[in-house]
Amino acid sequence: DSPTNKVEQNNVVTYVKTVFNLKNDLIYSEIEETIKVGKSKEIKGIEEGLKLMQEDEEFKFIFSSFVSHGFSGDGNKIGANTPVIVNIKLLKINK
Repeated sequence: DSPTNKVEQNNVVTYVKTVFNLKNDLIYSEIEETIKVGKSKEIKGIEEGLKLMQEDEEFKFIFSSFVSHGFSGDGNKIGANTPVIVNIKLLKINK
C-alpha cells in the first residue's frame, strides 16, 4: 500500500463549498466546513466526492436530489427533489 494524498475514510478534511441550482443560480456562497469523513452529517455525495480529491484541488459536482437532500430538501434554501451543483475546493487533509 503506497501512501496516498487522497481523502480516505476517517480523515478530517477542511473544504469550501459553493452550491448552485441547475440554472447556475447561487444557493449558498463559500461555506467552509471541517468534517470527519464517514462520521459527518454532510450529504453522501459530498463525502464520496471528497474521496476523489487531493489538497488544493477544486472540483465541480452535479448531484441528483437523491444524493443531495432527497425528497425533503435541506429545510432552508434547497427545495424538495432539487438537484444541485456543488463547487468544492479541498483545503486540508488531516490523516
